[in-house]
Amino acid sequence: MKMDIMKLVWITLVFFLVPLPVLASYPTNVDLFQVSNGSEREDNQVVYGNLILYSDGNNSSGFDIYKYNVRTKVTSPVLLKPGQQFLNDYDGKNVLYTEYEGDLDPANPYDVRVYDTRSGEDILVAGGPGTQMGGEIEDGKVVYLDGYGAGDLYVYDLRKKTSQFIDHNASVPRMSNGRVTWYSGTDIKLYDLRRGNFVDIPNPEGAARSTPQIYKNSLIYYYEKSGVASIHLYDLNKGTEKTLLETTAYTVNWPSVSRQYAVWSKETAPGVGGVEGLNLRTGEVFEVYPQGNQQNSIMPPTIDNDLVAFMSWRTGNGDIYGALLRHRIPPHTTPFGLEY
Repeated sequence: MKMDIMKLVWITLVFFLVPLPVLASYPTNVDLFQVSNGSEREDNQVVYGNLILYSDGNNSSGFDIYKYNVRTKVTSPVLLKPGQQFLNDYDGKNVLYTEYEGDLDPANPYDVRVYDTRSGEDILVAGGPGTQMGGEIEDGKVVYLDGYGAGDLYVYDLRKKTSQFIDHNASVPRMSNGRVTWYSGTDIKLYDLRRGNFVDIPNPEGAARSTPQIYKNSLIYYYEKSGVASIHLYDLNKGTEKTLLETTAYTVNWPSVSRQYAVWSKETAPGVGGVEGLNLRTGEVFEVYPQGNQQNSIMPPTIDNDLVAFMSWRTGNGDIYGALLRHRIPPHTTPFGLEY
């Protein structure tokens, strides 16, 4: 009995005292692929699950909306109709898009519409005089702008068929988990639809902040102070901010975030651009799309889980590309040969 106890003590000491390998990750694997390659521009990509949706300008009627299934590698139409349909967002059922009819009605060039892919209903969200631009859709609510570029921000309820004014001078509205974010001038704002109040995002350095994007409780945005560009991530639950990347070697902007990854546009010189990514778990910075000559070197990517999509002018036309991001933790063993 005494001998058994001594063996147990010895085994325990060995287990805790023998150095174990440090847990590490293999580098993120980027599976890059081309989605479209028409002779005209494809643009306005949206990622949802295994789908990449985009506006395709190769049709005689103008821009229509298509989807590409990453698993089946099949492209199929989503919305075909006369005029120009510029995709804004997709929630698995409803397609939010901005329709251009300026050739037919110059006084009312852009309207915001929602197409129900199940019922086929095409709903006018915002129209009439002036320009209305779509933002995003979530849980039957649509954020949109009344005005081009920087306009009045509204939320439209598809069930109640009512619009709620939120703020003036808003640009690029985004929405997740009942929160709406946008930038106004040189700073970002956030509004909680569930509580009906604005949420302060502290900016103690008075930095210029723009192009926010939100995923659940993660708010990501461009941050510039004293000529130094960076990408910041703010945790809405904890109220904490951290710098994901800071550099003077190149220009970054238009970030997008998911549960595990952040991606953004990277520009090393005028007319030279690509897409860069970061693993939020490991801190690894990696290349999604290599730097190269671009007609427009700013390439805003979008991400959902581990699927990224973006538009590239690399061929002279606007083509849609996708990338699947993968990383795994290598197996380790204890001194007794057990993997962990």
